[in-house]
Parts: sequence; C-alpha cells; structure tokens
Amino acid sequence: MKVLYLVHDLGDAAVKRRCRFLREGQAHLSVIGFNRRKATPRRLDGDELSIGETRNGQLFQRAVVTIWAVVASARWSRALQDADVVVARSLEMLVIALLVRWRVRSACPVVYECLDIHRLMTKTNILGVILRRLERRLLQSCALLIVSSEKFIDAYFARFHESLPRWILLENKLLRSELGTDMIAQIDDAGCSDAPPWRIGWFGIIRCSRSLQLLAALVRSSNGTIEVEIRGRPAIDVLPDFYAVVAATPGMTFGGAYDRATDLPTIYGRVHFNWAIDFYEDGLNSAWLLPNRLYEGSMFGCVPLALAQVETGRWLTRHGCGLLLDGVLEQTLSALFVAMTPSMYREARERIISLEPGALMETPETASAFVATLAQLPSTARVVEPRLIPVRTI
Repeated sequence: MKVLYLVHDLGDAAVKRRCRFLREGQAHLSVIGFNRRKATPRRLDGDELSIGETRNGQLFQRAVVTIWAVVASARWSRALQDADVVVARSLEMLVIALLVRWRVRSACPVVYECLDIHRLMTKTNILGVILRRLERRLLQSCALLIVSSEKFIDAYFARFHESLPRWILLENKLLRSELGTDMIAQIDDAGCSDAPPWRIGWFGIIRCSRSLQLLAALVRSSNGTIEVEIRGRPAIDVLPDFYAVVAATPGMTFGGAYDRATDLPTIYGRVHFNWAIDFYEDGLNSAWLLPNRLYEGSMFGCVPLALAQVETGRWLTRHGCGLLLDGVLEQTLSALFVAMTPSMYREARERIISLEPGALMETPETASAFVATLAQLPSTARVVEPRLIPVRTI
C-alpha cells in the first residue's frame, strides 16, 4: 500500500517515529514536507522531499509558504496521484493535501492527523473563527481523523464542528522496534535507590515557566532531600531566565539534549519521578494531550507526577498508577514529598512496572492493523472545492 505522508517538519523526531510505525505496518511510504529553520537535520529512510522552510511562531510566513507549496506542487503531485492514501500531519499540510488533490482530480482518501490543538484554534477573535471555519470545511473532505488523545475530540473537535469524519485514537506510544536488545535488557534494571534524595526528571521540550518555578522552589525548600534533573530542549524564547534559574538553584541541573534511541534507560534510570505536568497552554492543549514522556518514563519504571484534573491524570487513573496532584500545587507538591517514604515510592513504582506493555508500546502487529485501517478507507470522499470561507459563526 502506498502512503504519502505530508508533514510540517521533516526534522521532527516524532515524524521519524511515525514513519517507522507506518513502514512496520508494511506501508510503502513517501514523505514530503517542510523543514523548520535552525532545526537539526535528521535523515528519514526512504523517499523524502522538502518543499520549503517554515519558522516557529510566524503564522504569516507559514501561510505564505503553504500557499507557495500548492502553487509549486507540480514537482511532487505525481506522488499524490500514485498514493493509495494521503496522511496530512497538521492543518497546514491538510490544506496542501486537499488543494493539490483537487488540482490533480484525484479520488485518493485524505487523513488528517492532529497531534496538538494550537491555542489560536480556540480563540474567539476573528483569526480563531477563520481558522476553525477553514478546518471545518477541510474536514468535510477527510476520510479519517487521527488524534493522539481522546480529549481532543470532546474538548475541541466536537465542540467547534457540527460533524466529523470517522476518527481513531493513536497515542504517542513508544515503538517496540525502538527498544533495541540492549535497551530492553535495561528496563528491569532501570530505577535508582528507594531513599532520598528524591530525584524528579523533567525531560523533553522544556517550555513551561510555572513548572520551572515550582520545581526550583521545591528544591530550594527541601534542604537537600529533593533534586531535579532536566534534559531536552529548553524553549528560551518562552523561558529567557531558564539558565539563570537553574544556576541559582543548587540541586537543579540541566544535562542538555538526549538521544531517544539510546538514552532513555539512562535518563529515566537516574530519577525516581517523571514530571508529567505542563501549564504552557493551561486549560487547553496542555490539559488535553498525552505527552511522550508519559509513555517513555513509565516504560522504565519512573513514577509519573501529574495533575488529577487533566487528561494525563485521567489516563493514569484508568491504569491505576502514578501520583496525582490537585488543589494549590505549591502546597500539595510540597506535602507529597514531606510524606514520601521508601515504601510509598516502591509501591508507586511497582504499579508502573506492572502496566501492560500495550499501554505504552506499539508493535508491528498494531502497526499492521493501523495500515489495514488506512487501506480500507473509501476513495469516494467528497472533494470540497476551494472557495472563500464566510466568517459568520464560531
């Protein structure tokens, strides 16, 4: 089966993981998309084509590049004509997929893969209304909607759109094939001593100012009984004081970026607890998503710390594990660690270790099932021709 995958960032590690997943399902994959400015280039196996460069946080520039990608699509539109299905990752790629499909008069089904809900999509101003009207119209031509969290459906899609295509949940789980023999051997050995100092790991994209301040205050007030290790990519445009806060907080360290392919057992094996809390888009995307670190840390027995009232907390509740916080976080977080004992930690870690592998990991079998779902999509999805979108209602 031939799958054309249109992606917003060819250098995104999550894109690389999804490509691997599709190939494990026996899809013949072509990958076309944008490069992000200053991104570290990553090589994707198989056919790959860059159709432009976009920049984080620059909506107008991305809109212009998206339009140009449609205008200049002749050099790659054959890939769409030859495809059995097109998967568009993000709204801008969905625009490109459907306009080019209309242009070449293809009946190929188009799938919209939505991994995040950008805050602009929820705004009640004119820009938010326009973007939702655009998305609503494009969804009429989609054969399938993929979401990484079920909360995206009831909190956003069902709220703002009268009708939706069929949708499926595809969480941001680890791939079984990512865990090489050496890494698997380290799973049972991961984990540190069950005594203070308690170490909290905050890994991935570091962009939450409140998390930084909460963790720094917790470490400073702990008299050496709590440490925080940070690894990943700090968003300095959001956290301009990141390095200053870390330097001013004995017991808080930043170890730089890490390689998911090799470093997960090491970084999670050094800490007791996994910081799975984020306020970057509080009440919106941050409350709805299921982060990569939830699956990564849990695979290596690292106990998640999460808010009870958000989707991550609900996921942990369903699976009977994790430590959940509510109320005034400054107080409840401190109280949790004042009360923490070795036996409490061992019990929490035991619940994480006992999770079914299927809750955290995709296999070649689940990849094949997903690709089979794509293969069964009808090729008769109505093509909504492009026209001006009236802005009347939300």
